[in-house]
Amino acid sequence: MKKIITIMAVLAVMTSFAACGDKKDEKGNDSSSKQVAAENNDDAEDNADDDGENTADADDDDDEQEPAADDSPITVDDVLNHPETPAEDFEYRDGDFVVIERYIGTDPIVVIPEQINGHPVTVVNANGFNLDSKVKGALFPSGVTELDGTFNNNEVVQIVIAKGVEKAGEYTFIGNPCLKYVDLGPNLIELIGNQFITDEELEIHIPESTTEIDSYMWEEKTTIVGAAGSYAETFANENGIKFEVG
Repeated sequence: MKKIITIMAVLAVMTSFAACGDKKDEKGNDSSSKQVAAENNDDAEDNADDDGENTADADDDDDEQEPAADDSPITVDDVLNHPETPAEDFEYRDGDFVVIERYIGTDPIVVIPEQINGHPVTVVNANGFNLDSKVKGALFPSGVTELDGTFNNNEVVQIVIAKGVEKAGEYTFIGNPCLKYVDLGPNLIELIGNQFITDEELEIHIPESTTEIDSYMWEEKTTIVGAAGSYAETFANENGIKFEVG
């Protein structure tokens, strides 16, 4: 019984302390409310200043030119006039000649140099710009004479120009819905095993030197550009493909 009484006494004391605390808060409510109000006013002024600064920053951002969207179109001139891509943007093997293994840069236009470290660039490995590549335009040097699987399922490539390609082998072009311009140079002999299926109006230049075309699928919107009386014109006529002399 003594223990129960003692516990009850302790609880009563604790309750009285809590009640006193509440009463003290009530008594000091006016002064503390004034202090809180003042602090709130200061915070409101600071927030207003911050909002003004943020608005000014937003206005400055609006004045800045936004970068082009990833799917923005490029032109033939964009590729032809683009600076040469630096060697560090490629994975490559160097010896008597240079083999480009893969492009690792971020520029959507690639201009492969004629030489790296004083050695001619002669090979671009199969799948060099394929699949998840972000390359939209590519210019190949005169030393690269063969392409094979180069743009396999590259869904953003638009323009491909070369100076010395003699053979474009299987799957150099396949799965390229944005492709709109191809010119592989005046020395092209074989164009075999490719699919020119695209959502764009495709213009493909085929020189008089070409003697074999067995690419098995062509988009109706394709135009072959070549010399009058050339094998390219004969191929176009036999396969119902639009042909233009040029």
